[in-house]
Amino acid sequence: MREKLAIPEAQWPQAIGELCALNHIEEAAVLSTCNRMEIYVVALSQHRGVKEVTEWMSKTSGIPVSELCQHRFLLHNRDAVRHLFEVSAGLDSLVLGEGQILAQVKQVVKVGQGVAGFERKISGLFKHAISVGKRVRTETNIAAGAVSVSSAAVELGQMKLPESSYASARVLVIGAGKMGKVVIKHLVAKGMQKNGGCQQNRRESCCHP
Repeated sequence: MREKLAIPEAQWPQAIGELCALNHIEEAAVLSTCNRMEIYVVALSQHRGVKEVTEWMSKTSGIPVSELCQHRFLLHNRDAVRHLFEVSAGLDSLVLGEGQILAQVKQVVKVGQGVAGFERKISGLFKHAISVGKRVRTETNIAAGAVSVSSAAVELGQMKLPESSYASARVLVIGAGKMGKVVIKHLVAKGMQKNGGCQQNRRESCCHP
């Protein structure tokens, strides 16, 4: 469901333009990552705004409105603001306190600069959320320990192995995307040196430590 709704970063400005072309939407922002798909809007009418955004999401994804409504969540006013602050602080992440989401919130502001529809209210909201995220990480220990799914996976793997055998263990990383590369970096940082060789299937051939 989330994959069908996902909007690539390069298309965020276009999505903002299309959303703000709707009758009751004044401003908009898109936060689309591998783990979430969220749309923030300033609407002239709460009910009509939600209806228009839902219909737009249905049109762009091909998911019927009736099915979409079963999976969406709606937050208004203060609740929506609080949610974005929690997202930026890493409180709404799969791994509590992970830092990548703060960088993604920053990217929303960076991409939105100069885009018609990413105006004062939405821009101000996201900039404030960035400040909140930074402050939480500075004033608390939320970012201590594993702060991403990748690092958590490596730490869990380390816990499963006898300490004496970790450096000599062989690890196969399946997938050559961003997550796989980050996993490999964490493995190397933990002292993993053995290369597992080449694994080949019909789709791809990659070498992974």
